[in-house]
Amino acid sequence: MNKEITVNNADGMSLQNQIAILQLLQRAGCLTRTQLADNTGLTQAAVSKITAQLIAAGVIEETGLLTGRKGRRSIGLGIVDGGCKVIGVKLSRRNYAVGVFSLSGQLLEKVKGELSPGTDSKQMMVDIRKAVLGFLDKYQEIAALGAAVPGPYLMKEKRILLISELDMQARRDIDLSTLFKGKAFEKLPIVFSHDANAGAMADWWFDIEDRKFSGSIVHFLVGEGVGAGVVSNGTVFAGAKGTAAEIGHVSIDHQGPTCVCGNRGCLEMYCSSLAFVQQAEEKRKAHPDSLLNEMENLTPKAIFDAARRGDSLAIQCVKDVAYYIGLGCVNIINCYNPNTILICNQMAQGGEMLLTEVKQVVKQRIIPYLYEQVAIHLSRFGGDDILFGAAAVAIDYCLRHPDTLRDPGHQDRRNDK
Repeated sequence: MNKEITVNNADGMSLQNQIAILQLLQRAGCLTRTQLADNTGLTQAAVSKITAQLIAAGVIEETGLLTGRKGRRSIGLGIVDGGCKVIGVKLSRRNYAVGVFSLSGQLLEKVKGELSPGTDSKQMMVDIRKAVLGFLDKYQEIAALGAAVPGPYLMKEKRILLISELDMQARRDIDLSTLFKGKAFEKLPIVFSHDANAGAMADWWFDIEDRKFSGSIVHFLVGEGVGAGVVSNGTVFAGAKGTAAEIGHVSIDHQGPTCVCGNRGCLEMYCSSLAFVQQAEEKRKAHPDSLLNEMENLTPKAIFDAARRGDSLAIQCVKDVAYYIGLGCVNIINCYNPNTILICNQMAQGGEMLLTEVKQVVKQRIIPYLYEQVAIHLSRFGGDDILFGAAAVAIDYCLRHPDTLRDPGHQDRRNDK
């Protein structure tokens, strides 16, 4: 029987201190114990204890002498990248990706596939399973697998309630419990997570933005779908069933169009990347001189690029979508009071033009004191943040269970297809 895990990150300060040390080592490459103590605020004794545990688990290693304080030579520490690895799986509305990662978060290899609108979920699962099995054959040091999926997602039942799409029939009640069943997965810990929660863990764990996050951060995922992942001091807030922070299905217009979730005027219907493109396609028909008519297939990036080139229609499209993203931020602030909101995924490509409009909306609709206390940023991450998030929750599991790193349990997987 394989080890299927739900994400709760509830091991407290010890885990957070391990993560802080590993984050520093990932950014710097190599540091001494004294440097780690200076940068984390931990005592030398605490750093020595934690690093000894991480060395014993095979996560970090001594790398030789470094020059420390006053020119003294001290032993350096670095993350072991040649040892255990994890697999990350991302499932989205129109695509999926499977990647192999080192424990420091380096992407070693990736396969991806496109999904047609309304694609049957069974074929999608077959393709994902095939890709994972291929990596298990190739890499014999896989310690865990993380899977990031869209929501609403029930963690304990491992079931996606629905995957919504504009003007498409929703894919409902997708059972993930059998996706990674069989001999190949018997000894492999499997960690499922809501995609926005996974993205939030990537922000926190890998410090993708190099902003040294602290307190509470919200990964505001604005892509093909809209959601939020909330992390407070390294702990994901998931709710009773794992469906917390489904900001995409918060109503912003009680008389708006009916969403496939049953609500009316859901935020996702106004500011997802799919809605952004759909609205631009409809509006360009009435603006024959717009640069948007030069493009056969519109994408969010193409619309943002046209706006930067001064196209009036594209600029208006950006302002319109920024208004709704701003409303999403207002709801997030009132619900979760975060230190930081990080606008991520496809719509983050809007850059400063988008962010300026978003902040203006928030400023107009939030108590001034609260507005001054929250930092709203656009993600600078150039890769697939949700795929990296899937890897982050797998690595997080490994850190909380060091035995998985000593014995990845990859034996006898090759015969199961």
